[in-house]
Amino acid sequence: MVSAEMDPRIEGVPYYMRHIIRNLDAELAAFSARLGEKFEQNQLIAALIDKSHLEHERKNGTLISTDAKSNEDLAGHGQMLVEKYSTEFVEESWSHIPEEAVRSIVSFLCCDESMSEVAQSIGLKDLVFAEPYPPSAAVMARAARAVVATLSSTRPDSVPVFVENFVTTRLVGQRLWDMWQVPDPLSVLQQILSRSDDSAEARLVKSAGCKTLEAVYQVALYNKNKTFLSTGFGESIDVAVAEAAREALDKLFGDTSSRPPLKFTRSLPPSCCNLPAHTASPDAAHPPLSEWSLARADPRHGNIIVC
Repeated sequence: MVSAEMDPRIEGVPYYMRHIIRNLDAELAAFSARLGEKFEQNQLIAALIDKSHLEHERKNGTLISTDAKSNEDLAGHGQMLVEKYSTEFVEESWSHIPEEAVRSIVSFLCCDESMSEVAQSIGLKDLVFAEPYPPSAAVMARAARAVVATLSSTRPDSVPVFVENFVTTRLVGQRLWDMWQVPDPLSVLQQILSRSDDSAEARLVKSAGCKTLEAVYQVALYNKNKTFLSTGFGESIDVAVAEAAREALDKLFGDTSSRPPLKFTRSLPPSCCNLPAHTASPDAAHPPLSEWSLARADPRHGNIIVC
């Protein structure tokens, strides 16, 4: 066996990258096998070279070729593909949410933190060429996006499957409000109801431990016809009102605990693709919140509001 000090391929290479260089073909073959895809090796290597690695090589005078490029361009193309197919998935899965919510969910899926976790899950941490080690979330995210772009050049039909399997699955267990930050949900609810000549009124239902550190309040919302809309709990009345408003909006947007499961079926055979899902209406566009009205509400819960 050739020692690390004698192998010309790894001379001057940081110790944590030596096993990758020495076993590069095997590592790339194993990576492709894990994903069940076939990559062109040179393209895949290009997707794994971060700009920080090239800067380090130039600084040390060890850059092999002046034409070497980082994965930035590939990452930019990959980002567009991830956003495209994530948007399609979100719009299909949430038929009744406004445009702002769609954009927020897609931003959540495509941010550096999410894409870094995707990179971790497919084993890119020990494959990416970057300095320093371990690579940052931004570096990992760029590598994951670049891999998506590389996949699109070899097997474009596999890109939506990849995005569904590794990116949109992060939506499982997520609440809409964890991804879409609305500072004043009661105001949003009032605006929507006002377009149908209605309004919401908050009433304190119960409270406990008001003068302690563990105070809890229950607030209920009613419309102007005194019909119950929703309820919420919190450590203060304001928090409880906000939670009640979010519950009412959840019903309108169809994001309750009883909603059908997310439909991850691109990689399944047709016989397995019969899970229930929201059926989008012909005009199921996602209008901005300023134009959203009760006519867009989830029909399973709209009758709770429209009385």
